[in-house]
Amino acid sequence: MTGVARRLDGLEGSRILAIADEVRALQASGRKICNLSIGDFDPREFPIPRLLMERIEAALSRGETN
Repeated sequence: MTGVARRLDGLEGSRILAIADEVRALQASGRKICNLSIGDFDPREFPIPRLLMERIEAALSRGETN
């Protein structure tokens, strides 16, 4: 076994990715679960507050894109 292979032998996968896979599998089986593991949250469950949306739209209409 090479030195690289020995070092890689002890690596473990990311636990948060494993949890995310479990959540997706439960959702695919029909379970209603709010997935807070990784990535963007579902805007249907966590919508942008109205005042924030209004201010974002106003800034964009002024050309503030950076």
